[in-house]
Amino acid sequence: MSGQGARKSTPLVGGTKSTTSNKVQAVDKEVHAVAEQMTENVAVMLNNQQKLNELEVAASNLESNAAVFIKEAHGIKTHMRCKNWKLCCIIILIVVAILLVIAIVVIIPLVLKFI
Repeated sequence: MSGQGARKSTPLVGGTKSTTSNKVQAVDKEVHAVAEQMTENVAVMLNNQQKLNELEVAASNLESNAAVFIKEAHGIKTHMRCKNWKLCCIIILIVVAILLVIAIVVIIPLVLKFI
């Protein structure tokens, strides 16, 4: 049995060059495929890096715009609160004036009757 195994493992002299050449070609194809895949991966990575940089710029712009929005919203809120207080004061003054006019119209004739 050991003799048969030895015959199978020893190639013929003419077959060694083609077998070695086939192995070299196979390894060369594999190296070429890996190199293409790595080139593609590097291109994808660079594209992702560019997109990430664009997202960082957009996020920075949004952050600064949000700060401006919050500041302006606070100013508008304060302005509207002040405007609301002015309106409430005007309404109260109008109601008090109407009550005074009614009181004067009703009270003066009553006082004049008793005099």
